[in-house]
Amino acid sequence: MRRAHYLLLLFIQAGAGHAETEPPPETVSHYFTSLWDQHLEPTFEDGFDRTGYTILAVGAACTLVSNNQDHWVRREWRGEQKVSRDVTRFGAVWGSGGPSLLIAGTLLYYDPQPGLAFSEAVALTSLTHYSLSRLSSRPRPGNPLIRTSFPSGHTANAWVMATSLTYSYGWKVGAPTYAAALITMAARIADDRHWLSDTVAAAALGAFWGRATAFHHGQDKLRIQPILSSASLGMELAYEF
Repeated sequence: MRRAHYLLLLFIQAGAGHAETEPPPETVSHYFTSLWDQHLEPTFEDGFDRTGYTILAVGAACTLVSNNQDHWVRREWRGEQKVSRDVTRFGAVWGSGGPSLLIAGTLLYYDPQPGLAFSEAVALTSLTHYSLSRLSSRPRPGNPLIRTSFPSGHTANAWVMATSLTYSYGWKVGAPTYAAALITMAARIADDRHWLSDTVAAAALGAFWGRATAFHHGQDKLRIQPILSSASLGMELAYEF
C-alpha cells in the first residue's frame, strides 16, 4: 500500500531551531507522477470524449452567436434595468470563489470523494479562466482599462459548482445551483462587468470541467486529519491507493 501526501494547508511553524528538510527529489517526482496518473490524466480522458467535445462545440457556437448581441444586451440590461440590485449582489458573491471554497472544504471533510471531484473541477476551471482571460485581453464593458472580460470568472465558477454538485448529488441539489448560476450570469451583465458572450463561454467552461472530473474518484481512499504538535498546526490531506 502506497500513500501520497498531496496537500498541506494552514501549516504554521511554531518553534525556533527546527531544521527544515527538503523531500528527496524522487519523492517530489513521485508526487507529481501520482497526481497525473490518478487525477489529471483521467480527467482529460473523461473530459475530452464525444460529450465533452459536444459541450465545447456548442459553447463555442453559442458564444459566437451571442457575440453579435453583446451591445444590444448591454443597452437593455446594464444598470439593473432588468434585475434588482439584490440580484446583482447575489451574483457577485455566489461566483466570487468564497462559496466554492466553503463547499469544497465542507465536502472534503464530510464526503471526501465528491469533495475531491468538486475541488479538482473548481481548480481546473479557475486555471483555464485565468489563462483565457489573459490571452484574450478583452476589455470589460464598464471599464475598458480592465482587459480581463472574457470569459466571466464568476459565471464559470457558478457553473462548475452546479455541474459538479449535480453529478455527485443529483438534481435535487443541481436544480437550485443551476438557478444560482443563471442568476449569476444575469447579474454580471446587469452590473456591466461582462458582455453576454463572456458569460456564455464561461458557462460552457464550467460545465465542461464539472463533468470531466466527476467519474474517476470512486476508488480513491482520502484521509483528512489535523496536525497538532508543539511545533506545528495544520490540516493534512492524504490518499491511499
